Amino acid sequence: MYDNCTRFINREKIEILSKEAVIWPARIEPPHKMHLEYILRLSKLFSKVVIVLGSASTHGDPRHCILGMVRYKMLVSMLNEAGLSSDKYIVVPLDDNNSDELWANEMVEIAEKYNASFIATWNEWIKSIFDSRPQYGITVFDPDLGIPETFRATDVRNAIIKGDLDTLKKMLTPSVLQMLLENDCYQGVILSNQNRAVKFIEGRQTVDMVLFVKDVKTEKLYVLFGKRKSNKKDFPNTLALPGGPIHKYEFPDEAIVRVMKEETGLEIKIQDRSFLD
Repeated sequence: MYDNCTRFINREKIEILSKEAVIWPARIEPPHKMHLEYILRLSKLFSKVVIVLGSASTHGDPRHCILGMVRYKMLVSMLNEAGLSSDKYIVVPLDDNNSDELWANEMVEIAEKYNASFIATWNEWIKSIFDSRPQYGITVFDPDLGIPETFRATDVRNAIIKGDLDTLKKMLTPSVLQMLLENDCYQGVILSNQNRAVKFIEGRQTVDMVLFVKDVKTEKLYVLFGKRKSNKKDFPNTLALPGGPIHKYEFPDEAIVRVMKEETGLEIKIQDRSFLD
């Protein structure tokens, strides 16, 4: 019934069902060639790789120096550049929290949503969390994918701080390197290492859309507004741009598509994520 494949994982033989999804939690700060190879090999074993982008809303220190939205954009560009079909992966943002139980529950929510019962990671902390909670039915393993690890994200960040462009060219794909150099994130890594970068302000995160409508006869340009309800606490009965909250496990561009339909009935599609800031 299933197209099964077998791998030796942590000296134990287990069966991996290739019609299931696998979760790979990582900060990928920034995405590099080792990440790419890991995702590509996981995609051959499983139906879908659920990439959980950790620390999605944390920024401003040496370990959290590239905004989650920028890492997301880099990652998608890198996978597209490698020719991996978007059907084979999905990227889910996850914010930091101080509770092992809460983090485990969030991972279970993601696992249930994407039909995943495996988490691929070498992280002992993650393994201990689910080893002590067998009732969740999630297997944490470190797959032997035969990838010789020659560098890590820390080495990439150190090369940025040193201004070592030659080393960066060896570790990053062309699309990621281009985004790194053309975005403020290159300087952001340096400032974060000095604890001088802008911090991410926690709180209710929202999106607003500016929709331009052109009259084809008069060439006049309009901006779409809606009137706020009279029972609104803030700015009742005033004109406002369509907007709404960013949901849990949702990136801003995904929120834009959803909120636009909810607020206006218009269905929009993101044509090219490389333009997103």
